[in-house]
Amino acid sequence: GMNVATGLSKPMKNVLEANLRKTNGDMINLCMTTASNGQQEFVNAMNEAVMMVESGAFDYQTAIRRAVEQCSRIGAKVSYDSGTQLSLEAAARMNILTAVNQTAGKITEMNAERLGAEYYETSAHAGARLEHMEWQGQVFKIDGADADHPNFYDATGYGEVTGLCGVNCRHSFFPFFPGISKRAYTDEDLENLTSRTVRYNGEDIPDYEASKIQRSIERSIRESKRKIAAYDAAIKESKDDTLIKSLEEGRIRAKQTLRARRERLTDFCKQTGFKKSSIRHKTAVVN
Repeated sequence: GMNVATGLSKPMKNVLEANLRKTNGDMINLCMTTASNGQQEFVNAMNEAVMMVESGAFDYQTAIRRAVEQCSRIGAKVSYDSGTQLSLEAAARMNILTAVNQTAGKITEMNAERLGAEYYETSAHAGARLEHMEWQGQVFKIDGADADHPNFYDATGYGEVTGLCGVNCRHSFFPFFPGISKRAYTDEDLENLTSRTVRYNGEDIPDYEASKIQRSIERSIRESKRKIAAYDAAIKESKDDTLIKSLEEGRIRAKQTLRARRERLTDFCKQTGFKKSSIRHKTAVVN
């Protein structure tokens, strides 16, 4: 509700306003979805713990410890219409990075229109998704197509969830002027990016597959951190010495698991040459 002198042109103000509205709407939905899903999962965990004790198969200390572990694994998640569930950390990263990249795409469109550009060149990087490898680093015609350049939208899927600047896409694009601009990547460069592999545990693995292994290890580290935080909270609230001892034993095991997973990530990065990203290890509770 504040009037601020931004110095932006009218088109840029429109982009800014559109993204503010989009982000606010998404965050509101994110919070509502998380609360609903998290509460139901919590109730399910509690019901299971009660039945464990009432069946006589477990004492209440064991049931509570298992409930703490289950809730830590569930965490706070975001549910999507497709059935996909993401942790808060993963959902926040995906939404923010995707929104920023899409804003950059809109700015590129505006620049291309202002410059009268008829072509776009897409960026390229190692470890791209297989379907994105088909169009990365190439030049496309914005309107229609010609003998040497396919249509930009048809080829890249720009504007679609799985296409260029879609969910978790790291590609971008820029105005290109045939006869003036020089391609950033030669065909040989693109071939090298496509065929690039890393050595891990004695095997040559494509970059993209190796990156999925790293993401999996990072998710396991966040899971361990959430479990430790859950144990810490349960121990802090407990007044029963027997229960506290049981919870501390679980906490020790969780810390050992976390240490092992961190060592695995270090070994993975050492073998493959990939870099650690500390932000990917962070959780809302333990870092």
